[in-house]
Amino acid sequence: MKVILLSDVKNVGKKDEVVEVADGYARNFLIKRKLAVAQTQGSMQVLGRQQEEARLREEESQNSWRKNMISTSIAVRSWDMTPSLRWETAI
Repeated sequence: MKVILLSDVKNVGKKDEVVEVADGYARNFLIKRKLAVAQTQGSMQVLGRQQEEARLREEESQNSWRKNMISTSIAVRSWDMTPSLRWETAI
């Protein structure tokens, strides 16, 4: 039976992977303990949406990090180029 893992399972696979396991193992252990769901068309669509949302969150995080780095580097450069500011902050 093919299942989608909801969390990492030792010797089986990692979260969000589709793996083939024995029917009994899937029904009696993985699905019962909510470690996996059966692979169906609906569950694959849900998995696809979740992966897309995670990718968008990651992109947004990287973009905000880049914006912060740009503003920080501009601030540092303008501070370095103004000698009078260095002496005022040192006093």
